[in-house]
Amino acid sequence: MSAAGISMLYVASNQDTALYETADRPGKFAIAEFSTTRNLIVLDLASFQSIEDHRFRSLRGVIVEDISKPIERDDRVHTEYVPTQIFTEQFSYNWYDDQNRPIEGLRYPSSITGDASYVLFFNQPEFLLDGSPFILENYKELDLSPNQLEF
Repeated sequence: MSAAGISMLYVASNQDTALYETADRPGKFAIAEFSTTRNLIVLDLASFQSIEDHRFRSLRGVIVEDISKPIERDDRVHTEYVPTQIFTEQFSYNWYDDQNRPIEGLRYPSSITGDASYVLFFNQPEFLLDGSPFILENYKELDLSPNQLEF
């Protein structure tokens, strides 16, 4: 959902979803669990039902469908993702909730499991520096064989 060179944090609600969204071949993978020091302000596209306007709801459906599409992993520049990149970028700058707090991410359904996936508007320095709202709770490395990647 972010254009090349734009860093954002992608996370999932569970280990399987994280692996299925990122692992496309056997190998070693790192899994980390995080907690947050505060509630993050996230726009929930997976269950966003509060706006009655049918045009908006239709647009939301199209955007969520596009966001949830699997990404083909190759060296090509995928221009078919430009609309979702624009959509995501709009919310990552100067969008606020009804209490004037900045939107810090989007929740959407995984393209593979349907479980929750998130893009959080934190680049690498914001994620790693003191004052970051993220706390590492658990870290492990997995060595996945071909049969463990079947879904």
